[in-house]
Amino acid sequence: MTGGGTVVGSLKKYLRSTKYLRLMAVFVGLITVLACDTDEPSVREGSIIYGQVTRPQVITGVPITKNLTLEMRVPDATDPAIGPGPYPALIFIHGGFWVQGNWDDFEGAIQSAADRGYVAVSINYRLLNFNIPLPASLQQNEWPAAMEDTNCAVRWLNAHAAEYNIQTETVNGQERAVIGAVGHSAGAANALLLAQATNLPAFVGDCVFDGLPDTTGFSSHVAAVSALSPPVDLVNIFEPLTDEKFGLAFVFGGGLPSVVGSDRYLQASALSYVDQGDTPIMLLHGELDEWIPSSHLDNYASLLAVQNRRLVYARYPENGHNWVFSAEEIQPNNHNWLDAFNKTLDFMDEILKGEASTYSCDARCSLVYNQ
Repeated sequence: MTGGGTVVGSLKKYLRSTKYLRLMAVFVGLITVLACDTDEPSVREGSIIYGQVTRPQVITGVPITKNLTLEMRVPDATDPAIGPGPYPALIFIHGGFWVQGNWDDFEGAIQSAADRGYVAVSINYRLLNFNIPLPASLQQNEWPAAMEDTNCAVRWLNAHAAEYNIQTETVNGQERAVIGAVGHSAGAANALLLAQATNLPAFVGDCVFDGLPDTTGFSSHVAAVSALSPPVDLVNIFEPLTDEKFGLAFVFGGGLPSVVGSDRYLQASALSYVDQGDTPIMLLHGELDEWIPSSHLDNYASLLAVQNRRLVYARYPENGHNWVFSAEEIQPNNHNWLDAFNKTLDFMDEILKGEASTYSCDARCSLVYNQ
C-alpha cells in the first residue's frame, strides 16, 4: 500500500476533496476491472470450501460465484497428551487491512494450535478488488464483505462440528461449537466484531454452504478472542495521513470519513460496540505500531476494563504493526510473536478448556490489564 511521490500526492488530494477520480483514472479503472474480474480460480489442493458468495460481474453483470476457503489442522487423537477429543476450535484470521493477505500468515500457528489440542483453521476472505482507485460503483468486496465471510466461517464450523470432532455446548437450548478467534490487524478487527457484534444484520451476508439456501440458523458465536494489533477506531486511524494509509479508505467507500461519511468506519470499529457482550478478550499491541497509535488500544482497553469482562492487555515496546510469524527468523519481532502466541494459547486454554493460566512479561513486554 505504497506509491511514488507524485501519485501519492494526487491520491491524498483526491481522498481529502472528492468522491470520484478524474475521467482518465476511471477509464484505466475499467480496464483494470475487466482484467481482474474473472472467473474464480481453482481451489488450492488441500483447501476446504467453507462457503460461496455469488455476485454480478462489475462490467457485464454476469453472476460469478466465489469459493471461500480455509486450511485446517486437527489434533493427533492417538497422542495420549491430547486424547480423543472432542476439541475446541480456533479460527485464525489474517491481516492486510482488507486489501491483501492470505491464510498462510498463520500456517505455522494452526499446526501449533492443533498440537495443543485444537481444531485449528485459517481462513481466506474476500479482499477489496482494486489496482487503482475506482468510483464506488466499480469497486468490489468493500466493507463489510470480509466480515460477512468471517461470520460465515464460524457458522460453517458449527455446521461441521460433529464431522471434525469439535466440542459443543448447549446454551439457551441451542447447541453451538466451542470456538475461539485469533486475528492480526484487519483480522483482529474481524475477531473483535465476532465477539461484540456478530449478530448485527449487516455482518450476516448471504454466504451459503452445503447446498443450503439459508445458513443463518447456525451460531456465529465465539467464546474468546485474541487480537493482535487491531484497528479499533477506524474513524481516527488516518491522523496523521501517511502514504501507506491512503488505500484503506477505498475499503470504506473511497474517501476519508470527512468525505464519504463515517457510518461504515464506525460499523467496522470495535470501539463502537465496547459495551456489548461479555466475551473474554486478549489485546496484544506493539508500541511502535505505525498504523495504530497505542492511545487507541489504551482507550479501548480502559473502556473494556470497567465492565465485568475477562481482559488481558499486553504491550510490546519493540514491536511495530507487523509481527514476524515464522519461528525460524530470529529477531525482536519474532521473540514478540512467540511470546504473544504462547499467551494466546494460554488464554484459549483458560477460557475454552477451563485450565489455569498465568500471564507475565519480561523486559520486552508490559502487562497493562489482567483482570
